[in-house]
Amino acid sequence: MPVNIDEFVNEYVDSLRCGEAGLFVGAGLSLASGMPSWKKLLQNPAESIGMNVDKEEDLVTLAQYYVNESHDARTKINTELKSQFGCLSKTNDNQKIIAQLPIDTIWTTNYDNLLEKAFEDNDKICDVKRSKDDFTSSPKNSSVTFYKMHGDISNVNEAVITRRQYEEYDRNFELYVTALKSDLVRKTFLFIGYSFQDPNLKYILSQLRLLLGNNPREHYFLIKKPEKYSGESTENFEYRVNKQRLQIEDLEQYCIKAVEVDNYEQITTVLEEIKSKVKQNHVFLSSAQVADQGISQENLKKLLTTLSYKLIQNNNVIVNGYGWHAGNAIVKGALMAIMEDPSKSIDEYLKISPFPQPDKGMSRESMGKEWTKIRQEMLDNSGIAIFISGNKNDQGKTILSSGMLEEFQIAQQKNVIPIPIGYTGGASQEIFSKINEGYESYYGNNNALIEGAKKLSKTGLKNKETIDTVLSMICNIQK
Repeated sequence: MPVNIDEFVNEYVDSLRCGEAGLFVGAGLSLASGMPSWKKLLQNPAESIGMNVDKEEDLVTLAQYYVNESHDARTKINTELKSQFGCLSKTNDNQKIIAQLPIDTIWTTNYDNLLEKAFEDNDKICDVKRSKDDFTSSPKNSSVTFYKMHGDISNVNEAVITRRQYEEYDRNFELYVTALKSDLVRKTFLFIGYSFQDPNLKYILSQLRLLLGNNPREHYFLIKKPEKYSGESTENFEYRVNKQRLQIEDLEQYCIKAVEVDNYEQITTVLEEIKSKVKQNHVFLSSAQVADQGISQENLKKLLTTLSYKLIQNNNVIVNGYGWHAGNAIVKGALMAIMEDPSKSIDEYLKISPFPQPDKGMSRESMGKEWTKIRQEMLDNSGIAIFISGNKNDQGKTILSSGMLEEFQIAQQKNVIPIPIGYTGGASQEIFSKINEGYESYYGNNNALIEGAKKLSKTGLKNKETIDTVLSMICNIQK
């Protein structure tokens, strides 16, 4: 029986947050980028041996027929692989969303490198296992490992495509088989764009089922509900519905649960929801102050240190640009919480993106574009943004922090939920005033968030009450 989408999203997000999520990618993920179907790929090789791909279902055997007829040469197949896959360069929306998830293990039967490109576009270092030789080394500081279990477009001669290669896979690709078994035991996988026709994977799953008995790891796969084609008979439609039901029930034997979507576009919506929920424990802290306004500089530092400490203590990740007069206090509190808990690490709970300063003779304004890019990247990986104080010096005058106001604007564009501590003055007070004009645009009908924001605008609030209110709002958002 298919799993409810909300239930799946919550389960998978939990796995992502604790580093126990994996992804298995099939051809369907790259179709929107123009990836050819197997029938299109094998059309010319098939015609060269007098076969018609439209009349064949077993395309793996068809590829083997071509190799047999060509005396073990696969010239036309390799030519098609190079020409049809080599021109793929544009990543699609689903690939871009996946690349923003905190996922470190990806298995794929695809030959293309579009998903790797999407991760690299997000400044993530990829460790790509294209062949067994790649298992002996890894790039430094890699954040995600790709297992190209059927090869890669960079070496078409080794791409797994014929029946004989499938038959000999367990022997020739033993490292992949062993690694995949381990990952399927340790991680919760989402299968996306995958049809489960690969005999190698079925064999691996059956082995795990026999080994683990009634205690396997749960996995999920996305599948579109059957839709009646124009002109299709009721009999044929009901046959397809029954066939999909049987496939779903069969995969449940391996503890792979179906998540049905109404259409392929809904897959993007589901991935966006996963991304949004994962980001909700990434809290962007924005603060800047050169002069006392609603809060003294000394009290601001105490507030930032304690707030940072409490945020990480409650398993939130802090995202910060290490701004002047605020960065030290934020890092201090974060490090205190991390050092107290052996299960937490700096890399995992503290995401710092320092703003580069202008060279001698250059104005701060000259760094505007670079600073904007950093702000966009930080907020793209955040679900909540807390704004505290926010003033700066301009030719001897204290004015609102334009950087903080820009961060608020970016937060709006990226649907990051703002929490301004308005009583601290400066830009945070200005941000509260904007929110106060229409709470529903930021908090919907969530009265707890509305009342929390109002409370944080009142003068005379003590640090403890401030922090308790902020944490309560965050818990409300994350529930």
